[in-house]
Amino acid sequence: MVNKMKLGVAALVMAGLCNSLLAGSGAFESKSDKELIEMAGKVAPEQVPDYRMELYKRSKHMDAKQRKKFFEKVMASADKNTANMTMEDFDKRMEAIRAAIKTRVAKMTRAQFKESGLFWGHGMGPLGLRSCHCGEHKPPKPSH
Repeated sequence: MVNKMKLGVAALVMAGLCNSLLAGSGAFESKSDKELIEMAGKVAPEQVPDYRMELYKRSKHMDAKQRKKFFEKVMASADKNTANMTMEDFDKRMEAIRAAIKTRVAKMTRAQFKESGLFWGHGMGPLGLRSCHCGEHKPPKPSH
């Protein structure tokens, strides 16, 4: 009887842990666009991949003008929310974000990577092709 109770409690604990992990991955889906914009620059580095994927997913349903305005608001909010950080803290944050994205991307297939929107640093930015001005990236050739 006691063993059955222990198994039952263990099962409930495991179910709760799994549920909280799965709920955490979709934490940004329930947020409004305004809430997502206000969160820019405040999201914990380890959650930034999920945050960026949600931004990308929403932007796919916008026309070009809406998308541009949306990402301008996101960038303005991020600038405002990180304005008082020291450069040392900002650099540490950016490094942690890059590491989190690299870790997430490493576990994806190429198709998932393409669908994720995490390719922003790879020649495609929030405002479209060629928003990266480093000169190293070229736009993809049309497939048709």
